[in-house]
Amino acid sequence: QVQYAGAGFSGWEKKPGQRTVQGCLEEAGCSAFRGFDDSMFLVQGSSRTDAGVHAARNVAHMDIPAAIRIPGPRLAGTLQRHLPPDIVIRASTSAPTPDWDARRAATWRRYRYAIHNARAPDAFLSACAWHYHRHPLDADVMHEAAQHLLSQSDLSALARKERHRHLRRRPPPHPAEAGPSAGERPAATGG
Repeated sequence: QVQYAGAGFSGWEKKPGQRTVQGCLEEAGCSAFRGFDDSMFLVQGSSRTDAGVHAARNVAHMDIPAAIRIPGPRLAGTLQRHLPPDIVIRASTSAPTPDWDARRAATWRRYRYAIHNARAPDAFLSACAWHYHRHPLDADVMHEAAQHLLSQSDLSALARKERHRHLRRRPPPHPAEAGPSAGERPAATGG
């Protein structure tokens, strides 16, 4: 699991001459295991984010050279020592099979959009929430309106041919019922 504050990145995907999450992870592999170049540490995320977007729990896999023998759970700490402070590897483990792929194995994704609904902005929330101050927002009305945006899609064409899976959306909880997940900040605040 990879967590990152996206403000300083040009997105997840590696791009020449730009600071990206994937690029930093591959460079960390190269730094941690000297004698290999970063092309030998291929990282694939379960989801790619755009520039400035944060991720709390992006699952990823890293292909490492066969000559490197390190237990999966130790890889996180080894790489973390070579990563900038805005990327944290929360956990690592060995892949369940040699051909396991983080993107193809993902069965759902959750996106959170945060609104700080208050008269004054908040310095601590400015990097992760949109500040809206014109009038108080009604969570019930917003939830009802958002139901029209939900859809169900058959994404089996994106799955491996031998493992067709139908990926379905999980309906989001009502804002008044949903508290933050463990270790997450509240999605919106008022004041």
